[in-house]
Amino acid sequence: MILAIARPEVARRRARASRQSGFSLIELMVVVAIMGLLATVVALNLMGQTYKAKVVKVQTDFKVLRDAIDMFKLNTGRYPQRLEDLWTQPGGVKNWAGPYIKDAPPAPKDPWSNDYIYTPPLSSSNYLITSYGADGAPGGVGENQDLTTANINQIDTNTGQ
Repeated sequence: MILAIARPEVARRRARASRQSGFSLIELMVVVAIMGLLATVVALNLMGQTYKAKVVKVQTDFKVLRDAIDMFKLNTGRYPQRLEDLWTQPGGVKNWAGPYIKDAPPAPKDPWSNDYIYTPPLSSSNYLITSYGADGAPGGVGENQDLTTANINQIDTNTGQ
């Protein structure tokens, strides 16, 4: 008699346990929706950082180029006429002690794979190093704006202006 009573109870427990194991479709959909929202927030935060990283690379490249140009001037008594003078001795230049840039040639490229533009000083002005930004053309706004040794420290990396 005890066995007969125990068997229906065991069967009920097993049925209840099998109904309670696993997740319902609604629970799974809620989890997937939350994961989607989190992925969107992370992606939006990371997308804005790529331009900032590129500006930081340009700043670093400008520093390396400025140091090399200044060292060239100290050794030769004049500024280079082109960036290539920093790794290839120009004709008629005395006391050239280059190359002034490690691992050049090839010429360093900006983060958008464009060449940096060097403008030697005219009379008493300063030289200028320019990256034309994402579009590789003069002018532009946002990520397409020109980054120069004159404006690089004023660039707002949050808005690209």
